Amino acid sequence: MDPPEPADPDTTEALLRRLAEQPEASWTALLRRVETKLRVLLHFRMSERLRAVVEEEDLLQETWAEAAHKLERFEYRGPGSLQRWMAGILRNKLLHAARGAPRVPLPMSALPNHVSSSSAAAALFDALHKTQPGVADRVLREEAAAKVREVLARLPATEREAVLLRVFEGCTGREAAEREGVDESTISLRLQRALAACSRHLAELA
Repeated sequence: MDPPEPADPDTTEALLRRLAEQPEASWTALLRRVETKLRVLLHFRMSERLRAVVEEEDLLQETWAEAAHKLERFEYRGPGSLQRWMAGILRNKLLHAARGAPRVPLPMSALPNHVSSSSAAAALFDALHKTQPGVADRVLREEAAAKVREVLARLPATEREAVLLRVFEGCTGREAAEREGVDESTISLRLQRALAACSRHLAELA
């Protein structure tokens, strides 16, 4: 019998196991994955009118800064909770920008260099500083996001929305169903079809 495949060190489960031993490194890895998802989400959520007045990169920077500023409010509740929290911040940024509300960006430089909280919160704060968009590996992360955007763009609109809500915004099945005005089984079916199609499209791009 062949030996089992080694566990992927970058899966969410593996990252969570490492949090107790090296929290900063694990949070950094999680944040890099979150950023790629936020880049994709932002691409499909921004209207042409909004693109004319604000840059995607600026909104990402503002999202990172606000996350660091409001870190004390974040409560880790298992896989997906960080993605869901930061996607919520980005969604609020988009809503305010779409309404033409005055934007007062909070630069990362204006934030304190530490938080007086638990070691896990401090590690996440440090990771937020080190992984903010535009620092290390930006080109590689943008390339990864571009490939995902290309694949999602091929999907029917309803199936793409199911993926954006469930995977990129971190909504539950019920929340996604309420947003779309359908039942949970419809969301589940759309998601299954979308993920199967994404797998085929990614194979074509490989």
